[in-house]
Parts: sequence; structure tokens; C-alpha cells
Amino acid sequence: MMSGRRPKPQAIKDLAGNPGKRARRAEIKPSGAAACPQWLDGVAKTEWKRLSASLERLGLLSVIDQASLAAYCESYSTFRKASMVIQKQGMTYEHNGLIKKRPEVSIAADAKKQMRMFAEAFGMTPSSRSRVNATPLTPTLPGVPTPEEEARRQEASPHAKFFDNVVPITPGR
Repeated sequence: MMSGRRPKPQAIKDLAGNPGKRARRAEIKPSGAAACPQWLDGVAKTEWKRLSASLERLGLLSVIDQASLAAYCESYSTFRKASMVIQKQGMTYEHNGLIKKRPEVSIAADAKKQMRMFAEAFGMTPSSRSRVNATPLTPTLPGVPTPEEEARRQEASPHAKFFDNVVPITPGR
């Protein structure tokens, strides 16, 4: 096991910005959308549908991340099922006069740990999300600069704002 911090995915670094202005290594950009695996149960598929569109829009989910999100959704389903048993039957049971912890309590706790691990990798916890300045991807039109391009252009030229408002004079009118 490696010591130190786990490296953040490039998409999370991009969303958080680069306050140190350090050079970044190029990261492989996988292509293709992740598809919900057919083997997930109903609860896990519902969780997949709830999360996948948002994660794809933020650039945090692609086809190679499919197994990780599926594992998160499967852990979520396991947690929900164990929690339902606990709600119906309680956290303990009696066996030979002794009160014992129901197995579903440990199952739910293990599933929560797995969910948290995957959620942090996808930026889905409050602490990991607070480090991400996420803005939805906006479609671009040809010839129309994105807000980021416009901001860079105005920073590059102090007169850009002035010249944008100047009406051209056409001779002969």
C-alpha cells in the first residue's frame, strides 16, 4: 500500500482550478459513455440512473469508470436492504438467552464504508465536493466564445471591453 494522499482524478483537479499554477501532467481522456450493467438489481439501477447523468456532465464518469460506479451502486443496494431488515426486526436478536447483534448491522456498516470510498473517488461527499468548483458543461456554438474564453480574452487585452461596445463607422453614409 502506498503512503500519502491518493491522487485526485484530473476532472476533479480541473473543476477545483489550479491556484498554485503548477504544470500538470496530461491525463488519458477515455471516450464513451458508461452504460448501466444489466446485472445490477433494481435498487442499484435506480441509484445508477440518479447519479450517472450528473457525473457524466461534470466529466467524472466515462466507460472505464463503469465498474467503480456499479460497485458503488451495488454497495448502496446492499446498504438499503440491510437497513430495511434492521428497521423491521431491530438491531439485535435473542439466541439462547443472549442478546446478539443482527448480522445486517455489520453488513450495513461494511456497505457504508464501501460507498464512502467510491463516493470520495467520484467527488460525491461533502468534503470532496467542497474542493471541487463544479460547473455544468455548457454546449458551445460555433463562433460564440465560452464564458471562460471570453474572460481570458478580456484579461489578455485591457481594451477588449471598450472595443466590444464601439460601433464601426462606415464611410459614405
